[in-house]
Amino acid sequence: MLMNRDIVYWTEHYVRKNSGEDCPRGILSDSLFIVSLCSLFNLLTIVYIVEFYTGCRILQYLPIKSKNEPASWLYAILLILPILVFIYCRYYRGERLDRILNDYEQQSPQRLQLGKFIFWSYEIITWGGFTPFLISFSNIDPKGTNDSYEFIRGHHMDWIA
Repeated sequence: MLMNRDIVYWTEHYVRKNSGEDCPRGILSDSLFIVSLCSLFNLLTIVYIVEFYTGCRILQYLPIKSKNEPASWLYAILLILPILVFIYCRYYRGERLDRILNDYEQQSPQRLQLGKFIFWSYEIITWGGFTPFLISFSNIDPKGTNDSYEFIRGHHMDWIA
């Protein structure tokens, strides 16, 4: 759990650095959405790996089909909402974020460097890991046919295109 505090601190640090001190905090915080998206992408990466090695079709039944359908947006919101609420309650509600910020301002320079390393490693692994998994696993047809476009359409990935 200590690593998550590092990620929250450094995300908030860089969001404030780029948008100034007048950036929204709390439930509308950009850093909350960034941390939530990274958590969602990590979960989806794990699900893709499980799907690939077990042959289970977990994500196939998600009703997210097109970026132009309001129902798809609703289901996407419902997918990220539990993660968003969990991270908000755990790190952003009330004075929790201020406590994290104050704790990290008192850390030694070596500890801050370690936290920054943890943050950037996490971001690189998250974004650098999810994207190849998304691209490679969405093009694999476990049935052995060469009709990968139909497989992708049936596997909910056409809404990205």
